[in-house]
Amino acid sequence: MPNYLRAALIFSTPLNLFGGVLLSPLWPPAWSPPGTIVAHPLHAWIISSFVFGFGLAYGWMAWKNEPNHLLIALAAYGKSCFVLAMYSQAALGEIPWTVGATATPDLILAAVFATFLWLDRGS
Repeated sequence: MPNYLRAALIFSTPLNLFGGVLLSPLWPPAWSPPGTIVAHPLHAWIISSFVFGFGLAYGWMAWKNEPNHLLIALAAYGKSCFVLAMYSQAALGEIPWTVGATATPDLILAAVFATFLWLDRGS
């Protein structure tokens, strides 16, 4: 595994684990960043469990030092979708740009994951 990919996975692990907790209904809405939308608890549990689960998978791949191409492709896709959703909602005025900009690390990670997949496509 290239060092840049392992570093991205190590960075993604706490980012996603914290994000999974932050998105869960356990996190009081009063503590949420201003401008965020509070989802129905069912939706919040589903989203937070996926985000948290991906955090565990990123940590596992970094620990094992073995990339899983399908999981990395799903990561690039998921992070790209998250960035698109956050930026588009900020552009539409649905959320403040200060909240939308919190997706910027995910944009960088999506690019790193996509770059790895592009460079490693012959393997």
